[in-house]
Amino acid sequence: MHLLGKSFWAFAIKTDGDTIPLIKIPKWDFRWQYFYTFEKMLKIPAGSTIVVIGVYDNTKNNPLNPYSPPRVVGEKDGSMRTTDEMFQFIINYLPYQTGDENISLEN
Repeated sequence: MHLLGKSFWAFAIKTDGDTIPLIKIPKWDFRWQYFYTFEKMLKIPAGSTIVVIGVYDNTKNNPLNPYSPPRVVGEKDGSMRTTDEMFQFIINYLPYQTGDENISLEN
């Protein structure tokens, strides 16, 4: 998300219906968009579904909206310019081994 982002939420739904919170940013800040890291590795069981929800504000009421009047947002050949929008949730993962959830990611 770039300048139109308002909130960002991601979680995993396990096969039994229980959820695992991944990230929840109720007030999106473009300047903090790059990395969010857990203190320790997180185990997400096989078969889980990862859900990501993003909310945007493409109105004149958004002071960060780069366009006045607001424009329709659409695909721009993969452009990564700040004035273009995107929605990405990039995660790194590896096959689980016993004890992985005890590995610190802080250093």
